[in-house]
Amino acid sequence: MALVICPECGKSNVSDTAVSCPECGFAIKAHFDKIKFEEIRLKTEKQAEIRKQEFETEQKRRQEERIKNVPQLEKPQLIAPIVVSIISAFIILLGFSMSCVSDLEAEYSSSHGNGDPRFQGGFLIVFGLCILGYAIYLFYKRISAYNLSRNNFEEYQRQVIREQDALQKRLEAERAAKTKQQANMPKCPICGSTNVVKISTLNRTVSVATVGLASSKIGKQYQCKNCKHKW
Repeated sequence: MALVICPECGKSNVSDTAVSCPECGFAIKAHFDKIKFEEIRLKTEKQAEIRKQEFETEQKRRQEERIKNVPQLEKPQLIAPIVVSIISAFIILLGFSMSCVSDLEAEYSSSHGNGDPRFQGGFLIVFGLCILGYAIYLFYKRISAYNLSRNNFEEYQRQVIREQDALQKRLEAERAAKTKQQANMPKCPICGSTNVVKISTLNRTVSVATVGLASSKIGKQYQCKNCKHKW
């Protein structure tokens, strides 16, 4: 408790816990409670702002630390692309040779049940081209990253961090979707297993037609594969 001056009439020595001023009836306690509440609110907001700034500063420091830890990209080697190109060329040539197979080879393949060699050859050609195209794409991407790291290393570091963050978000989204899917999966009320199968209308109809009213599938939607319970 403290003695204050009434804000309304100026009377001194009025208790700040008094319900009203004895001189003019001003609501003393409500007035000073409002002031204290406002001081507490401002103090809380200030502390929250300080914590927010500290958090953002720490996040920025960690991000900068991550960026600094990204190493210089080494110059891409041609060994792997050359090997992949040779393998792809071999597969494509094999496919061409199978597509141009002679009548004798086609008859031999057909007599042994190996299918049409022309179709198999076309599949090998497409497969070889896909491998070659993907290898070229990866090598081009590697070259682009290397050139960026040489010309603007800081931007390259930031790009690596952005790719890592995007991958992390994608993995988290996949985990969240998987968790949600598992949560929505029906569970056996007896053993709690999620290894259940939905009883189809056809299955239920066949069971009723076979067993009649004694069928255990009447009015049931799911069956547990573990304990065989139906519900």
